[in-house]
Amino acid sequence: MSNTHGQDSSDYYLFYDIESDYGWTDLYNLIDILNTNSDSVNKVLNVDRTLWMHALNYSVINFDSYIGYGQNYYLYKSLTDQFSPIIWDLNMSFASFRLTDASQLYFNGFDISQAQNMDPLVHYNYISVSPRPLMQNLFNNDTYRKMYIAHIRTIMQENFINDLYKNRAQFLQNLH
Repeated sequence: MSNTHGQDSSDYYLFYDIESDYGWTDLYNLIDILNTNSDSVNKVLNVDRTLWMHALNYSVINFDSYIGYGQNYYLYKSLTDQFSPIIWDLNMSFASFRLTDASQLYFNGFDISQAQNMDPLVHYNYISVSPRPLMQNLFNNDTYRKMYIAHIRTIMQENFINDLYKNRAQFLQNLH
């Protein structure tokens, strides 16, 4: 979601796949607003759902995603003219995929200890090798940044601290 590819929607054909017969102008409009007028981004992007996607990816240390290589998500444009992210491909979660081009801190990968202690605002607090405006520009807004941290806290409290994820995994493992 970076405007580094050009000023025309056709400049993005090599970097995105559109699943409909139209939508390039809408996608470019989202990218342009995100990069040049992020205070208005909530008109074209469901910011809360986007923050939930980022929070989930960080909570399960899924760097095979937007936070790692800017991949493995869809953007769906709803009837309200807002894009919403749809997360997919979580098979490399829990630090199975330890590379990223998003941060100089972890450009050469990271170990389990680093994964456990990683700053959830690494894209905001440190220099990024590849731009991540869908995070950086949203995190420039204090409210959005606080919502993101609150979403991480909710995910951790409702799924991990109480061992719900482990109990659910054990249940699924025991199915015959």
